[in-house]
Amino acid sequence: MSHCVVIDIDSLILGRSLPCPIHDQKGTLLLAKGEVLTSEHKRRMRARGTSKAVIASEYASQVALFGNDPKEVERYERELNHFVDEAIQTGRFDIRNEGPAVAEGVVDRGCSSYDARHIESVRGQIASGSTLVKDLMANVHEIGKTSATRMKEFVTSSTALLANDFGGTLSVALAHHEQSGLSEHALKMATLGMAMAVDLNFDASNVQIVGISGLLADIGMAQVPKELREADRRLSASEFAKVQRHTIYTANHVERIPTIPDVVRVVSYQVHERPDGSGYPRARTSNTIHPFAMILNVADAYIAMTTSRPHRPPMMPYAAVKQLLRMAQLGQADVQAVRALLHVLSLFPIGSYVAISDGSVAKVMRSNRRDYTKPIVARIQDADGNRIGLDDKRLLLDLTSTDLSIVQALPQPGSNEVRLEGRDAEATLERCYSNSHN
Repeated sequence: MSHCVVIDIDSLILGRSLPCPIHDQKGTLLLAKGEVLTSEHKRRMRARGTSKAVIASEYASQVALFGNDPKEVERYERELNHFVDEAIQTGRFDIRNEGPAVAEGVVDRGCSSYDARHIESVRGQIASGSTLVKDLMANVHEIGKTSATRMKEFVTSSTALLANDFGGTLSVALAHHEQSGLSEHALKMATLGMAMAVDLNFDASNVQIVGISGLLADIGMAQVPKELREADRRLSASEFAKVQRHTIYTANHVERIPTIPDVVRVVSYQVHERPDGSGYPRARTSNTIHPFAMILNVADAYIAMTTSRPHRPPMMPYAAVKQLLRMAQLGQADVQAVRALLHVLSLFPIGSYVAISDGSVAKVMRSNRRDYTKPIVARIQDADGNRIGLDDKRLLLDLTSTDLSIVQALPQPGSNEVRLEGRDAEATLERCYSNSHN
């Protein structure tokens, strides 16, 4: 079978009418010319142990993303970057608020506990968002039939929940989970990115763009081999290069979603770029990276560092924020984006545990915005190690209204979070970036 190429079964696009027959690698006919590819066809092929299909090279791009042809990928990327460069030069994606900043409607909850009904609403929202992202990733080859309405409704509802209670919403959205896959990572990144966009005084329309871009930023990972996505080791340079290509796949998928603004394609494509040019896929510098991509880059880094992976433990949230501050100093992360992260999470992030100067132990409930070293906390133990009840007057503490201070960041009980300093921190940070989606 000359002039043929081998294609992953997962890459075949559902709903396409086959322009020619496809065979397995032994020459056995899988599907005849003219058949319309369905999910049932794929299920049957997998059931018989078939993971690869052989097809005439001239028809490959008609039935699979890029037809698995590196030259097609390169051509698409050139066209995409020409589009990005032209948009930057013409100011096409310059950011303007068309309405009031969302921050103007944010409710200041002060030193108060979380409202149980709000927390339940956030949990429902997170469950809905997780289903949404999983559906997108599971049906990535049919994404051209995807309605943007669900994504817009999700980010609009999420923005409203954030405005109603920043601390309560982020405590649920960023909660530690033992298992965290691609969809959970995307959901956390999108929610944190939206919170940062609100802090940066963007209006609802711009916050929506950040949220949708975050949800879609990693859908291209569905094209990356599973053994690389879930590797329990550090990837080699050539393997990581394959992972990096997910940004191109993402842009191609986003482009095919009806009614999605072009800016979402650009932002989701650039999430892994860094201001100093050390990111990927094009090593762009800050003046050629969309500001929303730099917001999501910081959110992505924080989520990656504080999430466990098969090949490494998670960083303590405090250690992750410290590393981001260092990266901002080195030009590896956008300064404004890191500052926004500090404002919404604090130096001792929401949901983390801390020791107070009076000997008590507390959990961080809310940030105090600009006073990022003095969040609002809920004590869980007094200085003698006794549990503090929910009705105890000592429970809630606003560190801006007392002489007390945080003296130590603590790992989450029962977790394997690590507090890292110096070279160990740098090495772990590099692993977080090189294998951030495994």
